[in-house]
Amino acid sequence: MQPSTSRYQFSYGFTTSRSTRLLFLTFAGLLGVPAAGCVGAIVGGGIATLFDEPGPNGRVLIVIPIILVLLLGGGMLAWLVVSIRTVAKMGASLEGTRLTVRERRSATVDLARARSVSLQPSRIRWKTPPHAGVATSDQIPEVVVIGDEGEVRMRLSNAERVPMSPQELHILAGVLRTVQAPGAAQVAQHLQVLAGSAPNRG
Repeated sequence: MQPSTSRYQFSYGFTTSRSTRLLFLTFAGLLGVPAAGCVGAIVGGGIATLFDEPGPNGRVLIVIPIILVLLLGGGMLAWLVVSIRTVAKMGASLEGTRLTVRERRSATVDLARARSVSLQPSRIRWKTPPHAGVATSDQIPEVVVIGDEGEVRMRLSNAERVPMSPQELHILAGVLRTVQAPGAAQVAQHLQVLAGSAPNRG
């Protein structure tokens, strides 16, 4: 039986706080970028004044505030763009056996051609202790797939650290049962256990 080629979107990103986070980041950018530029100008001006001396060398020091304005303001702007892009684009999808996870970067792996599949604890902790049987520790587990495209990690929660729904766990487990990668069957079985003991979300 061939797995379905329709695309399934997991609730992997910020499901309830996405708009609030984007609004906060927008205001942070409107205030933070000019503020960072002002700090750079003040600090650079202070340094230039401290080492000011008559002649050509003194005039060269005027570039210090300009450089600091560009560094601090540009750094703040770059952080803002990356953060907004991450919040807006974060997600995970399954199309046939191709699993795509989008965080700071997008990564795709074909589960059917994976070299190994495993379930490992991530460095992220649950927002609240999960229902009994859903996890054995306060660390969110993640599916780790190694394939020709590289390594893809998919945690079993959304970005707000809320567990995946039983339906999502069943879908992921169903696809893993159809592939021959080492560890896929064991991970699929474990996901089925998690799905059976996890509380349903409305």
